[in-house]
Amino acid sequence: MAKAWATSTAFNASYGSDGTLKLAGEVTREVKFGDSRIEACCIVTDHPGLDLLGLDWMNDSKLLDHPVNSICNQTKLHSRLETLLLVPGIQRQIEELKIQHAPAFEPGLGLCTKAKATLTLHPGVKPVFRPKRPVPYAALPIVDGELDRLHAEGIIQSVNYLEWADFSTSLNAALKNYE
Repeated sequence: MAKAWATSTAFNASYGSDGTLKLAGEVTREVKFGDSRIEACCIVTDHPGLDLLGLDWMNDSKLLDHPVNSICNQTKLHSRLETLLLVPGIQRQIEELKIQHAPAFEPGLGLCTKAKATLTLHPGVKPVFRPKRPVPYAALPIVDGELDRLHAEGIIQSVNYLEWADFSTSLNAALKNYE
Protein backbone atom coordinates (compact mmCIF):
# COMPACT_ATOMS: atom_id res chain seq x y z
CA MET A 1 0.00 0.00 0.00
CA ALA A 2 1.28 3.47 -0.78
CA LYS A 3 1.59 5.88 2.13
CA ALA A 4 0.79 8.82 -0.17
CA TRP A 5 -2.84 7.65 -0.35
CA ALA A 6 -3.16 7.18 3.40
CA THR A 7 -5.17 9.47 5.65
CA SER A 8 -4.55 9.78 9.38
CA THR A 9 -5.96 7.00 11.52
CA ALA A 10 -7.47 6.76 14.99
CA PHE A 11 -6.37 3.11 15.31
CA ASN A 12 -3.58 1.99 17.64
CA ALA A 13 -1.64 -1.23 17.19
CA SER A 14 0.73 -3.13 19.46
CA TYR A 15 2.81 -6.24 18.97
CA GLY A 16 3.60 -9.25 21.15
CA SER A 17 6.26 -7.71 23.40
CA ASP A 18 4.03 -4.83 24.54
CA GLY A 19 5.53 -2.40 22.04
CA THR A 20 3.51 0.04 19.97
CA LEU A 21 3.51 -0.26 16.19
CA LYS A 22 3.83 3.12 14.48
CA LEU A 23 0.99 3.61 12.01
CA ALA A 24 1.32 5.88 8.98
CA GLY A 25 -2.41 6.07 8.29
CA GLU A 26 -5.27 4.18 6.69
CA VAL A 27 -6.54 3.59 3.18
CA THR A 28 -10.08 2.55 2.22
CA ARG A 29 -10.39 0.76 -1.10
CA GLU A 30 -12.64 -1.63 -2.96
CA VAL A 31 -11.24 -5.13 -2.63
CA LYS A 32 -12.14 -8.19 -4.71
CA PHE A 33 -11.51 -11.71 -3.46
CA GLY A 34 -13.09 -14.55 -5.39
CA ASP A 35 -16.76 -13.68 -5.81
CA SER A 36 -16.72 -11.11 -2.99
CA ARG A 37 -16.29 -7.40 -3.60
CA ILE A 38 -16.07 -5.22 -0.48
CA GLU A 39 -15.09 -1.72 0.59
CA ALA A 40 -12.46 -2.17 3.31
CA CYS A 41 -9.88 -0.27 5.34
CA CYS A 42 -6.17 -1.15 5.39
CA ILE A 43 -3.93 0.27 8.11
CA VAL A 44 -0.57 1.36 6.65
CA THR A 45 2.60 1.09 8.78
CA ASP A 46 6.08 2.51 8.40
CA HIS A 47 7.38 -1.04 7.80
CA PRO A 48 7.30 -2.22 4.15
CA GLY A 49 5.12 -5.30 3.74
CA LEU A 50 3.55 -4.95 7.19
CA ASP A 51 0.25 -3.33 6.32
CA LEU A 52 -2.61 -4.50 8.53
CA LEU A 53 -5.92 -5.96 7.43
CA GLY A 54 -8.68 -6.17 10.02
CA LEU A 55 -11.17 -8.91 10.84
CA ASP A 56 -13.73 -6.99 8.79
CA TRP A 57 -11.75 -7.98 5.66
CA MET A 58 -11.89 -11.65 6.60
CA ASN A 59 -15.55 -11.65 7.55
CA ASP A 60 -16.88 -9.49 4.70
CA SER A 61 -14.84 -11.22 1.97
CA LYS A 62 -15.61 -14.72 3.34
CA LEU A 63 -11.83 -15.28 3.53
CA LEU A 64 -12.24 -17.66 6.47
CA ASP A 65 -14.44 -19.93 4.35
CA HIS A 66 -11.39 -20.94 2.24
CA PRO A 67 -8.55 -23.27 3.24
CA VAL A 68 -5.42 -21.31 4.18
CA ASN A 69 -3.33 -23.21 1.60
CA SER A 70 -5.57 -22.11 -1.27
CA ILE A 71 -4.63 -18.51 -0.48
CA CYS A 72 -1.10 -18.69 0.94
CA ASN A 73 0.28 -21.03 -1.73
CA GLN A 74 -0.48 -18.42 -4.37
CA THR A 75 2.37 -16.21 -3.12
CA LYS A 76 5.87 -16.93 -4.44
CA LEU A 77 8.57 -16.51 -1.86
CA HIS A 78 12.13 -16.15 -3.07
CA SER A 79 14.76 -18.42 -1.59
CA ARG A 80 17.64 -16.77 0.24
CA LEU A 81 19.89 -17.38 -2.79
CA GLU A 82 17.36 -15.90 -5.23
CA THR A 83 17.08 -12.82 -3.02
CA LEU A 84 20.87 -12.55 -2.81
CA LEU A 85 21.19 -12.75 -6.59
CA LEU A 86 19.03 -9.63 -6.89
CA VAL A 87 21.78 -7.55 -5.20
CA PRO A 88 23.65 -5.46 -7.82
CA GLY A 89 27.16 -6.77 -8.59
CA ILE A 90 26.74 -9.99 -6.64
CA GLN A 91 27.01 -12.20 -9.75
CA ARG A 92 30.45 -10.73 -10.52
CA GLN A 93 31.60 -11.31 -6.92
CA ILE A 94 30.39 -14.92 -7.05
CA GLU A 95 32.30 -15.54 -10.28
CA GLU A 96 35.46 -13.99 -8.78
CA LEU A 97 35.18 -16.27 -5.73
CA LYS A 98 34.71 -19.31 -7.98
CA ILE A 99 37.92 -18.41 -9.83
CA GLN A 100 39.87 -17.52 -6.67
CA HIS A 101 38.87 -20.77 -4.92
CA ALA A 102 38.44 -23.07 -7.93
CA PRO A 103 39.33 -26.35 -6.12
CA ALA A 104 36.46 -25.84 -3.67
CA PHE A 105 33.96 -25.73 -6.55
CA GLU A 106 35.20 -28.82 -8.40
CA PRO A 107 32.81 -31.79 -8.43
CA GLY A 108 33.62 -34.72 -6.20
CA LEU A 109 35.04 -35.23 -2.75
CA GLY A 110 37.63 -32.82 -1.38
CA LEU A 111 40.77 -33.78 0.50
CA CYS A 112 41.93 -32.41 3.84
CA THR A 113 45.72 -32.11 3.78
CA LYS A 114 46.16 -29.97 6.92
CA ALA A 115 45.45 -32.54 9.63
CA LYS A 116 45.47 -36.28 10.22
CA ALA A 117 42.81 -37.93 12.37
CA THR A 118 43.47 -40.90 14.61
CA LEU A 119 40.81 -42.75 16.59
CA THR A 120 42.03 -44.61 19.69
CA LEU A 121 39.81 -46.98 21.66
CA HIS A 122 39.88 -47.45 25.43
CA PRO A 123 41.60 -50.75 26.37
CA GLY A 124 39.30 -53.77 26.56
CA VAL A 125 36.37 -52.19 24.71
CA LYS A 126 34.25 -54.69 22.78
CA PRO A 127 32.53 -53.77 19.49
CA VAL A 128 28.74 -53.46 19.60
CA PHE A 129 26.80 -54.93 16.68
CA ARG A 130 23.86 -52.89 15.44
CA PRO A 131 21.71 -54.09 12.53
CA LYS A 132 21.04 -51.70 9.68
CA ARG A 133 18.36 -49.12 10.29
CA PRO A 134 14.96 -49.84 8.74
CA VAL A 135 14.01 -47.61 5.80
CA PRO A 136 10.43 -47.03 4.64
CA TYR A 137 9.76 -49.06 1.49
CA ALA A 138 8.87 -45.95 -0.52
CA ALA A 139 12.25 -44.39 0.34
CA LEU A 140 14.37 -47.39 -0.75
CA PRO A 141 15.09 -46.10 -4.29
CA ILE A 142 16.21 -42.74 -2.89
CA VAL A 143 18.43 -44.34 -0.23
CA ASP A 144 19.89 -46.81 -2.75
CA GLY A 145 20.61 -43.97 -5.19
CA GLU A 146 22.43 -41.96 -2.52
CA LEU A 147 24.45 -45.01 -1.43
CA ASP A 148 25.41 -45.66 -5.08
CA ARG A 149 26.51 -42.02 -5.44
CA LEU A 150 28.61 -42.14 -2.26
CA HIS A 151 30.15 -45.44 -3.38
CA ALA A 152 30.99 -44.04 -6.84
CA GLU A 153 32.74 -41.04 -5.22
CA GLY A 154 34.80 -43.33 -2.99
CA ILE A 155 33.26 -41.99 0.22
CA ILE A 156 31.94 -45.39 1.31
CA GLN A 157 32.68 -48.97 0.35
CA SER A 158 30.58 -52.13 0.43
CA VAL A 159 31.12 -54.52 3.34
CA ASN A 160 29.29 -57.63 4.46
CA TYR A 161 29.86 -57.08 8.17
CA LEU A 162 31.27 -54.22 10.23
CA GLU A 163 32.07 -54.44 13.93
CA TRP A 164 31.50 -50.74 14.59
CA ALA A 165 28.76 -49.24 12.43
CA ASP A 166 29.22 -45.51 13.13
CA PHE A 167 29.74 -42.92 15.84
CA SER A 168 26.08 -43.03 16.92
CA THR A 169 26.23 -46.70 17.96
CA SER A 170 28.29 -46.35 21.18
CA LEU A 171 31.61 -45.89 19.38
CA ASN A 172 31.91 -42.35 20.81
CA ALA A 173 31.81 -43.68 24.38
CA ALA A 174 34.52 -46.23 23.54
CA LEU A 175 36.96 -43.65 22.14
CA LYS A 176 39.73 -42.05 24.19
CA ASN A 177 39.70 -38.27 24.37
CA TYR A 178 42.39 -36.45 22.45
CA GLU A 179 45.16 -35.32 24.79
